[in-house]
Amino acid sequence: MSDYELRDRSFNVFKNKFAKSENDYDFTGDALIDDQEHFANVWVKTTKNGDQYLSISLKPKKPIIDKHIKEIKDDLDYEKSVEYAKEQNADHLIETQQSKLDAFDDEIPF
Repeated sequence: MSDYELRDRSFNVFKNKFAKSENDYDFTGDALIDDQEHFANVWVKTTKNGDQYLSISLKPKKPIIDKHIKEIKDDLDYEKSVEYAKEQNADHLIETQQSKLDAFDDEIPF
């Protein structure tokens, strides 16, 4: 998107250059409502009488950003868990458990 000033209670949209079907939005951009940023999508539609109108969808960015931050934190927690397991010599415990499981790995003809 281009550089532009986003003012409160307004939105700026640009032509969607990547639309592949009739259902894809015609314009996309950003909106600022009460100092909270939103994604803005706009469709140009036509009534049964042939009059054109705009259908506008606004979605807050914060919940989406928070979701991605949570996913990143979950990944970091996983890495910390792996690191902790290595420190606790968990590899040896895993190998011991796997050898017990391998003892039951008989071929059963079905």
